[in-house]
Amino acid sequence: MTTLAERLDKIERGEWRKQRAIISKGKEEFWTFIEAIRVVRDRRLYREEFKSFEQFVEQECGFKRNYINKLIEASDVKQELGTIVPKLSKAAEIQTEGQLRELTDVPKDELENVVEKAAVGIRAPLGDRVGHGPEGAGPTVADEAADSTL
Repeated sequence: MTTLAERLDKIERGEWRKQRAIISKGKEEFWTFIEAIRVVRDRRLYREEFKSFEQFVEQECGFKRNYINKLIEASDVKQELGTIVPKLSKAAEIQTEGQLRELTDVPKDELENVVEKAAVGIRAPLGDRVGHGPEGAGPTVADEAADSTL
């Protein structure tokens, strides 16, 4: 068990709980925001006020189109994981959009196996384990998943 360096007083503890609730709500609202951007992009709802989707996301959202599209892909993985994560161990839950983006190239039929193996910490950071690792790093979880289905 880790020993904490400093205890919070009663006021700070209350502030800590308040800020954690905001952060938790913000994480969910973030994915709602990404889904709204997807709808705007897919239905081209920006076209009355903006010349392009790129112009819309840069001016309205402050992001580059490429990054938004990566977040939308990560959202797809998040939705797919929503159907398989309840079957996996608690450790298999993905915590960040960066982790989700690392999984966007994993075929859907291999996703459950890749996430389960990644959760137990096989060999390398998540990016390395899903096929994005440096050359010579050895087999990735995606490679092992493919081998185990042979």
